[in-house]
This record gives sequence, C-alpha cells and structure tokens, in this order.
Amino acid sequence: MDSVFQGLQQLSDRCDRVVVHDAVRPLLSPRLLRQVIQASTEYPAVIPGIPAKETVKELSSSHMVRATLDRSRIWLVQTPQIFQPELLLRAHQQAQDQGWNAPDDAYLAEKMGCSVRVVPGSECNVKITTAFDLRLAELLLRQNLVILGSPD
Repeated sequence: MDSVFQGLQQLSDRCDRVVVHDAVRPLLSPRLLRQVIQASTEYPAVIPGIPAKETVKELSSSHMVRATLDRSRIWLVQTPQIFQPELLLRAHQQAQDQGWNAPDDAYLAEKMGCSVRVVPGSECNVKITTAFDLRLAELLLRQNLVILGSPD
C-alpha cells in the first residue's frame, strides 16, 4: 500500500488512469493488459480475475468449517488493476487516515463506495509466492505458453 500511495502522490494532472501491477506476476500478457485498459474506458475501477475451481470453505479461528461458499460467485483476483487516479488517491488517503490495511487496491476503491468491474483474467498470470509457483512459471515459459505478444 505504501509504495502505491507514494507513486500516486507523484502523478501529474495529465494522467487519466493508474495501473497497479504486482512484480510477483511477471507473466502478464499484452492481451490481458489491453483488455483491462479497454474496460477502464467504461468503468472507474477494473480488475482481472479467474473463477474459483475448487470448493471454498470459510473457517473459524479453530479451523472448523463455518460455511461452504457459493463457488459460482467466487473469483480469484489478479493484477493489473486499473483506476481513475483521483479515485485511487482519495482511497489511499482515506486508508492512511483510517489505518486500513487492504489486501489490494480494489478493496480501497470498494471501501470508497466505488463499483469495481471484474474482467476475465488469465491462469498464466501466475502470482509467484511459493517454490511451486516459481516452478509453474518456469514451466509455462519453457513450454512457450506465455510469451510476449502471445494471444493470452
């Protein structure tokens, strides 16, 4: 949150969109980036996501199942996330003032009452956080499933 907030404070008035992307997602395809940018011409906040494939359970603090969530309504969110700059700056300023800790920038936009549009993401847009994720990304690259300019 801090690095995005610092970047937002450096923007010029000529900027009409802000794209936030995780460095841990190095396999972003040009196609997905174009898709998110295109949707941002109609919506003030746009994020890519993929539908959950597994059953999702909500747990208690003692790891007991509280509920089974409706998988058809669960999406796994990715980056790049794109916003109108003034919206995201206001959201970050309010987060600083209120001490909010957000899992992503879209959450801050939601807290500001903004509707966030989800567009289809890509399973190749892997977030590398574990050794397995790194091996998966290497495999995707070795198999040429993710190359610059690929259709996905």
